[in-house]
Amino acid sequence: MSVKVESPECVLCCSCVEMCDANALRLGKGKIDVIDLQCTDCGVCIEVCPLELISLNR
Repeated sequence: MSVKVESPECVLCCSCVEMCDANALRLGKGKIDVIDLQCTDCGVCIEVCPLELISLNR
């Protein structure tokens, strides 16, 4: 499993990218990209997103 970012609403603050110890998130072309194979489902990105736009991808 991994996380998903609701990209149309994302303001690209990159809080999630900075806090991801697994380096599973990166700034792409106008959105945050999730590298599924690196995501450990720790939930830190979900907690730090100021707009609550990150959730578990089920």
